[in-house]
Amino acid sequence: MFLCLYMSLKIGYAAEPTPTDNSALDDLQNNLQSQLDTIYDHLNNMEQTAAPTPVPPTPTPIIAPKVKLVAPQTVSLTAGRLQDVRLTIKNVGTAQASSFLASVALTGEGVFSMTFIDNSNIVNNIPENAERDMTLRFVTDKTAKPGTYNIELRYSYRDAAGTNHTESDTIIVKVTNSSYGGGIALRDFKTDPAVILPGTAFELSVTLANTGAVEVTNLQIALDGLKSDGISLTGDGNVYRSLFSWGSEEKLVFKMIAARKAAGSYPITFNITAKNPDGEKVETTFSYYVNINAGDLIAAEPPVIEIVSLTEPGGVYGVGEKFSFTLSLANNGGSTAKNVKIIADGGDTVVPMSANTRLIGSLAAGDTQNVSFLFAATADAKTQNYSIHFTLTYQTGSSVYPGSDSSETDGSSTEDSSPETITIEQYAGVNISNPPIPTETPIPDPESIKISKPKIIISSYKTEPGIVSAGKEFILTLDFKNTHKEKSINNIKIVLEALETTNEKGSVFSPVNCSNTVFIDQIAPSDVVTHTLTMFTVPDATPRTYTLSCKYNYQDDDYNDYTEEEQIGVSVKQIIKLETGQITVPPEGIVGEPVSLYFNIVNSGRVTLNNLRVTVDADMDVSGANMFMGKLAVSGSAYYDGTMIPTTPGSTKGKIIISGEDDTGELLELTHDFSMTVSDFSFTEEEFPIDDQFIEEEPSGFFGHIIMNPLVWIIGVIILVAGVAAFIILKRKRRQKSWSQDE
Repeated sequence: MFLCLYMSLKIGYAAEPTPTDNSALDDLQNNLQSQLDTIYDHLNNMEQTAAPTPVPPTPTPIIAPKVKLVAPQTVSLTAGRLQDVRLTIKNVGTAQASSFLASVALTGEGVFSMTFIDNSNIVNNIPENAERDMTLRFVTDKTAKPGTYNIELRYSYRDAAGTNHTESDTIIVKVTNSSYGGGIALRDFKTDPAVILPGTAFELSVTLANTGAVEVTNLQIALDGLKSDGISLTGDGNVYRSLFSWGSEEKLVFKMIAARKAAGSYPITFNITAKNPDGEKVETTFSYYVNINAGDLIAAEPPVIEIVSLTEPGGVYGVGEKFSFTLSLANNGGSTAKNVKIIADGGDTVVPMSANTRLIGSLAAGDTQNVSFLFAATADAKTQNYSIHFTLTYQTGSSVYPGSDSSETDGSSTEDSSPETITIEQYAGVNISNPPIPTETPIPDPESIKISKPKIIISSYKTEPGIVSAGKEFILTLDFKNTHKEKSINNIKIVLEALETTNEKGSVFSPVNCSNTVFIDQIAPSDVVTHTLTMFTVPDATPRTYTLSCKYNYQDDDYNDYTEEEQIGVSVKQIIKLETGQITVPPEGIVGEPVSLYFNIVNSGRVTLNNLRVTVDADMDVSGANMFMGKLAVSGSAYYDGTMIPTTPGSTKGKIIISGEDDTGELLELTHDFSMTVSDFSFTEEEFPIDDQFIEEEPSGFFGHIIMNPLVWIIGVIILVAGVAAFIILKRKRRQKSWSQDE
């Protein structure tokens, strides 16, 4: 624009005629020219300067309150109880909330009522970032169905301008009801007679009660654990009730008999199934032990006391220092052991600091007992490993059973065996150090130096594994120490020998690919030399701790010959082994149809298996397949018979797990994988269409119309009913007439 003005002025002045007064015109022209040049320079400077970057306007912040629930998000309720829950809300907005009001609404079925306490849901003002607490009281019905429910927590409040705002949060409520369909209980068990003898009949009574809050249907009770050689039923053992109301009680009586050779406690399991009002299946189990009192008699399976563990003192002990041994005893037999006694003997140099004889008395089947002994070494002890001898004795009792053949003839009892005393021996070791005491002024006499002979001991030893398995190799690591502080020992010959043998294989331990003799050139004063051997344990070794003897032949620096001997203990356990017969699972099944599983289980190892059980892991109902079978003796067998029920059609996989434990708690498992295709036979009309050739034609003709006429059928039914009524009335009149004549 300014440029155009400048050009027009230039052109205008150029077109003007020269005035008469040239000096005045020249001044005017120069003045205008100067002003135009200034404007032109200003325009040029504006074009060269870059346009400034526009600055966006700052948004206006939203100022409003916002109330949200802080805690809790989940509430747990128990049926039949009143519970107060504190709710914490917070104003997370940017302005104060006023006239606050909270309310609650339950989504779904109402199983509890809700009330705010002390009008805590009404708040005048909640400043920005402020929190407020509300107390909501829940009263849950005792018949409430367990489950998860949603509660909507609603708020209404105003901002500073008086505008209303609403918000809401959801609280998850978890309701538990232990008595919902699960309150079926058995109590007040009683036997008649109270003392049950082998071979006698008795009654077992029990009270069935519904302690829950709802009635149940299809109540069934089945007994498990009955055996012909233990306790068996002589009457009906099945119980069924189509309806059992809450609060109801009923006395049940089961007629039973004890086997002639039964003795001890026998568990009977009551498996209860029922349905709650929703049709959900409820299952519970009760166990009761029936005691067969045979007096001084024992069961067919005698007691078996075993030393399952022996804890030795670690380290090296000096004269007078106390150390202890702890033995753990277990009765793995089938009856009570009597007069159980254990004696500890350390010889003349390692003496007991507590009673060396412990009388335990009786030890029932399945019970355990820990026994500890305290020892210390005397001044006569040498620096070596000493063995402590433990002797365990107990009596098995006598096997006398009433009702045997002889008792049927002459009324006396038959005695199968007299009381037997069982003895078990066990050894354990301890390292004792008793170096010679130097005199205050030693005399450098060769004779006195010769008396102070060097000694070699086993300062420590270990086996890998810690408890070796019979029939397996193990690594024995021995640390030989020269206890003398000045003299070396040379030309050391060490012979290892097991003191115990077995009936079949001879020595319990034997070296592998080497001799039982160890040779060491030299051991410096106070030095230790470690030697490792691979040993083998015979397969028929009895589980216990065996003594291994170490005999030393060595020389000192003056070539004087010395011999020493010490002993160490090695604990042995038997290998557990479990075998089964052929396990066959059908490749196909039907939803709701039971599938049978059965096979034999054999203990092919050399130790008794405990806690034998069979577990089925599959996507189906396996409640009838999981079974606890208890104890399985050596070479014993058990028969498994279970069922599983497919619940979902399609292809499924699972596994059968057979597990057991030895006396040390080591677990053995056998698994068998299987797969099954499950079908669902719920047919529709489309799957089985009606074929026209099987539809019979309707009767035709005169008689056909009569048969198909509904009026004919109605008249026939009326005639039939009238005839039956007339027959009954006539029969009653004849009976009354007969009675009147008799009178």
